[in-house]
Amino acid sequence: MSFPFNGVIGYSKGNVLGAADLRPEMTTSWEVGFDVRFLDNMFGLDFTYYNSLSEDQIFSVPIAASSGFGAEVRNAGSISNNGFEVVFNASPLRGDINWDINLNFTQNVNKVESLAPGVDQIFLGGFLGASVRAVAGQAYGSIYGFGWAKDTLPDGSTVTLIDDDPNSPTYGQPILDPTERAFGSANPDWLMGIRNSFSWNGLTLSFLFDIRQGGYIWNGTRSALIFFGTAKETEARGTTKVFDGVKASTGEKNDIVATLDEGWFVFGNGNGFFGSNSEDFIEDASFVRLRELTLSYALPTDIVNMLPIAGATLTFTGRNLWLSTDFQGIDPETSLTGASNAQGIEYFNMPNTKSYVFSLSLNF
Repeated sequence: MSFPFNGVIGYSKGNVLGAADLRPEMTTSWEVGFDVRFLDNMFGLDFTYYNSLSEDQIFSVPIAASSGFGAEVRNAGSISNNGFEVVFNASPLRGDINWDINLNFTQNVNKVESLAPGVDQIFLGGFLGASVRAVAGQAYGSIYGFGWAKDTLPDGSTVTLIDDDPNSPTYGQPILDPTERAFGSANPDWLMGIRNSFSWNGLTLSFLFDIRQGGYIWNGTRSALIFFGTAKETEARGTTKVFDGVKASTGEKNDIVATLDEGWFVFGNGNGFFGSNSEDFIEDASFVRLRELTLSYALPTDIVNMLPIAGATLTFTGRNLWLSTDFQGIDPETSLTGASNAQGIEYFNMPNTKSYVFSLSLNF
């Protein structure tokens, strides 16, 4: 039954059990750093290293359905973060022409140190076959899914196992491993921002580049489009391919010619929408983005003196004007679940908004 029913408002009991003995989350942290300036503030460097441990983190933890609930709110884990931040400032040019540079670089290492007794993992969001979880010993928000079955070679490298059973509907195709595994998290290896500002005779040009290196994202959009036959990959429908790997029963290098038909793209593991293949849709989330571009002009004093104002500035600002990334989805910076704990899931997300702003500022 759903409400309202016949125009009558109703309520249903939630499936998350509250807790009367919750403890407050506690974070212990320390940091050390320095801030130095050189040559009359022409150059500056600010460095900070930090280390923190958050304990008694509050999560909704799965419990037995026989309790009448699906989850219980508990103090269920501790999470550590450590890293550093560097801010570099410089003014190479001063005088008629001014040039200012600001560069910031950050790197953070995140880890789920422990979970509550009896809790091996916590689901944060996502789908079956592509979900974000908190797992002890791994980065918070690790992406879990299904990948190809592998065999380990004597040198430690791995190869994909290929189905070599002629009677199998997946003959010649990679074999899907029935056990889920982690494919990394959305957490980047590092972040960098570079801002340059030039000014001359009242004219100022400023631009900011945001750079993100590393981190992973599940491209659910591409996965679904392959299933529907609208992705570029499906142009290969009807062609053949020899998948890289070894035959599952013999360990010999694969030479089986497989046909890329509906049995692969639609009803097989060529997609992660109907099939359970997540591995082929875990992509690098690195990008370089022109975050902001600003051009402003302050009217000269001789013109301002002719007007009943003390000053006037014309400004144009553009945001998110350009993006460079190898990610094949909509936008590596967006998340299906928004500002939540489940980052790294892209599924027909809305892209970032590109905006253009013109403004006139008057001083009296």
